[in-house]
Parts: sequence; C-alpha cells; structure tokens
Amino acid sequence: MQLGRVIGDVVATRKDPGLEGITLLLVQPLTAAGAAAGRPLVAVDSVGAGVGEHVFFVRGKEASFPFHPTEVPADAGIVGIVDHWNAVGSDGASVTTASTDARSDGTSVPPTPA
Repeated sequence: MQLGRVIGDVVATRKDPGLEGITLLLVQPLTAAGAAAGRPLVAVDSVGAGVGEHVFFVRGKEASFPFHPTEVPADAGIVGIVDHWNAVGSDGASVTTASTDARSDGTSVPPTPA
C-alpha cells in the first residue's frame, strides 16, 4: 500500500463497461514525510474519498479486489482514507502529518493532536 492525496476527479464519457458506476480519482503518491513522490495516477475509489483527502492505495491486481465479484479493469485502487500518520525521518526526528482538514463535501475533519 502507498500513501497519496486525492488531487482531482476524473470524468470519462466513454469507458469500459466494468467501470460503470465507479468513481475515478486523480491521486498524487506521497512520501512518508508528505511530499509528492512521482507522477499522479488515476485510481478507482472503493471508500468514498474526496478531493483533498489523504488516502492509501494499492496497485496491480489487488486494485479490483474491493469490487469482487465484479471484474474491474483497474491497476490502482483507493482502499482507505487516512486520518493522520507519524514517521521518523532520516535524522531521527519525528515527522507528523495532520489529518485532512477539509473534505470535498464541505464538511471538515478536526486535526488529530500529535
């Protein structure tokens, strides 16, 4: 699994029938410190994530598992919404990334105390 941040949604007027009714989101992979890592990717959403939220996602065949028994043609899938995470940097200092503070539906999520 990898950490990411939802940076947009994807609208497709024509897509594979296996993707009908499934939300597609644009995800920016992140490092443990919260910095962008690599290029953004399109992922199927199985948890109702929204733009601005931190998520964890899987790549490969596992991306379709939450939709079983439907066969979803996907190679990246969002499988969780992250509240916050803690990591130790290379210098031994603790790095804490606060929870997402706003959801796409307008509700806010209070930050978790470090």
